[in-house]
Amino acid sequence: MLKPITRRQKEVLDFVKGFISGNGYSPTLEEMCDALGISAVSTAHQHVCALINKGHLKKEENLARAIEINEPTIQLNENLVELPLLGFIAAGEPIEAIEVPETVFVPKELTNPGSKQYALRVRGNSMQEANIYDGDTVIIREQPIVENGEIGVAIVNGNEATLKRIYQDKNGVRLQPANKSHKPIFVREIEIRGKVTGVLRSRIDPLPKPLQLPLFVFPQKSEQLLQIHNRRFLGSKTKLLGFIGDIVVDKCRGYQTFCDIFAGTGVVGHYFNRPDVKIISNDILSSSYASLQCWLNTKTYNKEKVASFIEHLNNLKTKKENYVSKHFGNTYFTKENAHKIGAIREEIEALPTSPEEKYILLTSLLYAIDKVANTVGHYEAYRKKLDTIQEIRMLVPDINAANNINNEIYQKDSNQLIREIRSDVLYIDPPYNSRQYGDSYHLLENIVTWDKPEVEGVAKKMKNRQHLKSKYCLRSAAATFTDLIRNARTKHILLSYNNTGEKKNERSNARISDKQIVDILKERGPVEIFERDYKGFTTGKSDTNGHTERVFYCKVIR
Repeated sequence: MLKPITRRQKEVLDFVKGFISGNGYSPTLEEMCDALGISAVSTAHQHVCALINKGHLKKEENLARAIEINEPTIQLNENLVELPLLGFIAAGEPIEAIEVPETVFVPKELTNPGSKQYALRVRGNSMQEANIYDGDTVIIREQPIVENGEIGVAIVNGNEATLKRIYQDKNGVRLQPANKSHKPIFVREIEIRGKVTGVLRSRIDPLPKPLQLPLFVFPQKSEQLLQIHNRRFLGSKTKLLGFIGDIVVDKCRGYQTFCDIFAGTGVVGHYFNRPDVKIISNDILSSSYASLQCWLNTKTYNKEKVASFIEHLNNLKTKKENYVSKHFGNTYFTKENAHKIGAIREEIEALPTSPEEKYILLTSLLYAIDKVANTVGHYEAYRKKLDTIQEIRMLVPDINAANNINNEIYQKDSNQLIREIRSDVLYIDPPYNSRQYGDSYHLLENIVTWDKPEVEGVAKKMKNRQHLKSKYCLRSAAATFTDLIRNARTKHILLSYNNTGEKKNERSNARISDKQIVDILKERGPVEIFERDYKGFTTGKSDTNGHTERVFYCKVIR
């Protein structure tokens, strides 16, 4: 059986496969170094030897270009992916964390190329009400935090592993079983190793008809709450959080301040958010700023009050014409939803809320709008066929306020803010091309600011959008980026910037070239590039084959 390999070994293996497929013969060690940025031939040789020892490659001695792919003797289902099985996890009392050199095959749809995943065998029945039983195999996405109420892998007492719903607040951590016969475990602190994303069932209850194996069950939180990642957003890094997290863990050890200076909806900062880390979030859009205030604000709010307001807003009924129904009804929304959106927004203005509570209500409304909008994820245009007919419904955001105690939130030009702040880690995810986010989300900007501006054109964009324009979408983007980097007071810089594939639409071409990025970052220190395949949003005018998301990492030394 093939043995698990490291991320770097997989990169070498993928390169060897691609090279052999394209050329009919294997690469030399020197060609591996050039292609993968490996500094020494000896290092490439070590990777090849490791892949041979683990059964992935084979080589005939004393012959040049003699590396071959060691294909498994059994043809594997192309819909299955091999994950390392790292040992046992207790669904009961914690047990010592142990590792065993095995693998398990899981459906491809259960995995995410941007995340590091592994499997654990379950011992005990403390999670049986979440459909996780003794002997099952749980699929884990490696990540350092989980949302309150999510099922995660926790290490307690230094080396004892357990599987529980995890709840954290200022008083400590509660590890909650899903079995009434088991009591919760209370500890002061834990180390989180990942989140359960699926379960491979070891036993099958009798069914009236044959069952196709394997059977997978996906644990869900019992309550229906709004999660930060439940929004469509151009350039969202939700599916790449594990990829980014791996780099931060590896390169930025001991960080206490994480700055997300083009934060968008805040998913990246939220991923790294915990009580002992200050998250600095910034975005120029009012709709994004509202989201940041909802999810990452340090100030307390009345949860019951917010929940009652959302119930009240959901129950509003009206057919009265308003700003939203007049301009956006029967285009971006059904007429009924447009009436209701306008009425909800007016009612939010009238409700006795604190600023924090108002941002939460606005964010809930924005997320709800996304679910019923007659669009493909942005508001540059609407679909001709009005087929989104479900009624708009707001949800209560699931805010982990215990993690927000040190955070700072801004709505400033990034190049101005960079001169005012310090951070250990600076994460940069600017616009990549000429498409302005202010144009893509003009409708949501209207909803948040509620200035009710005059609109124009088929897309109904506000006439004056100049204040929403980003310099990173202009031809001067490289100069603007240079200014940002030169003035950054930080220890580590991470820049997300995809290769944008082969675009047929000039608007989608990257504004900053790879060479410019590397040259600018090298002014501050050595640069490494990490890459993952990623299929991003396209309107159909772009070829996304070969589309990758890259993270440029710079350790700041000057």
